[in-house]
Amino acid sequence: MKSGDINRKRIYLVGGLIIAAAFIVAVRDNVFRDLWFDESLTVTNFMLLPKISMIYRQYVIPNNQIVYTFLLRLWEELRIGGFSPDQFWRLFSVICAGGSVAIMMQRWRKSVSFAALPVLLALLIASAFAIYATAVRGYMLSFLFILIAIELARGMIFRFNWKYVLGYFICCLLTLGTIPTNLLPLGAVVLYFFPYFGFKKILDKRFLILALLPIAALLLFYLPLLPQVVKIVKLREGWGDQIRAAIVTYSGFILPMLPVVVAAITGGIIWFRKTSKHIFCWRLVIIILPLLVIFARNPAPFPRVFFTMWPLWLLLTADGCRHLLPFLRKKRYTMAAVVGLCLITALWGKVVNDQKEFISQKLYNCRLDDYFSPYYMRADYTPWNTVLKLQRMFEETGVNRQVYLTFNSDPYSFLLYGRFAGMPTETWLFDNPLGKVNNLPSNALIVISKRDNPSSTLESLKECFGLKQAPAELFKSGTFSVYSVK
Repeated sequence: MKSGDINRKRIYLVGGLIIAAAFIVAVRDNVFRDLWFDESLTVTNFMLLPKISMIYRQYVIPNNQIVYTFLLRLWEELRIGGFSPDQFWRLFSVICAGGSVAIMMQRWRKSVSFAALPVLLALLIASAFAIYATAVRGYMLSFLFILIAIELARGMIFRFNWKYVLGYFICCLLTLGTIPTNLLPLGAVVLYFFPYFGFKKILDKRFLILALLPIAALLLFYLPLLPQVVKIVKLREGWGDQIRAAIVTYSGFILPMLPVVVAAITGGIIWFRKTSKHIFCWRLVIIILPLLVIFARNPAPFPRVFFTMWPLWLLLTADGCRHLLPFLRKKRYTMAAVVGLCLITALWGKVVNDQKEFISQKLYNCRLDDYFSPYYMRADYTPWNTVLKLQRMFEETGVNRQVYLTFNSDPYSFLLYGRFAGMPTETWLFDNPLGKVNNLPSNALIVISKRDNPSSTLESLKECFGLKQAPAELFKSGTFSVYSVK
């Protein structure tokens, strides 16, 4: 064995240990945060259905990310004592995140060499990774499936075998069954490998399989649910501000990864001068795909939908960094550049993380933030503690009062944590698609979030329910305030 091979293995070993440490730091504390609205809705309305077979048919809103919900239900069956349910559910996404990092570390070092190290480090330091690697949602599972799809597509193209075709189709089925908009990153996979064929070989069976199997998988999975899909499309959920949606989508990736993005652009320019221009242009299309979707659709999709594009963006970033390294010519300069880029990436990531709440406030106006510091990632988001305080108050007074929850107070989180505390479902009153609350009992309580405008919200509720006096504040619990109706 050559000494160079030994050095390479040692470098990857040290790099792997650093990546593993960064992964632990990224997910360590976030596993223990409370569930927010979307997560609680996924669990209460879909994952906890009486029969697991009902999950597929109960596709009434996009919150039921069917394959994810099904797998989470199977994961729940494995839960043992010592784990609180919400922490155990989060561990499923943590495992998906760990699997994703392992695939990128193992597979990408063959295609992009040492460039994988700073790019992976940048990913793990990014706030978005901590958010979705611990989310009780299907985004990290989708991330994992798309990485697997890339590798199966690579095998199918360069070492054609029908086992790769079958694996790629199953992967597409699972990816799209989790989130149907994952058709976009699967389309990006097709674009990534298109330059190996070009228009002259577009009828090559490998390319046709690559391009057509995702569409076939989408139809196979959702055609039996067509009436429900049509109703969901008519909901027209999303953002009305397309420019803001674009800013959030791209800054969420670029800001925390600025050092490796700059290195990738530099490497891309070097590559552009050496390679066929059409190859470079097709790769650029992958970057602007979300932009095309955002401005083609009104309202625009929620920016978090495009987190599943990150595997392709990360791969392009690593590709760009890889093309920069040979420019340094000597091996010792290359290694110095890799180490230096890792250090700069880590320092920059710390700066961005330290300022994430400022970025969330100034750039995203907080409630529009999917990538830095959304309200449910804040330390004061504590629905579980608020439920416990309400339960304690009911026990001390001997009176179980009903509690009205505003939309911004995440009612499904209170409903779920109320179940954990043994409180009856009838305790909670809130407006939902099944009905609107028209009257409040004389001794009811009201929970308002800091995201509400308290004064205007209280005045609106007073008028809505015909209250004689404005509700009086009883106590605060993190981001929530509890009021008493008089």
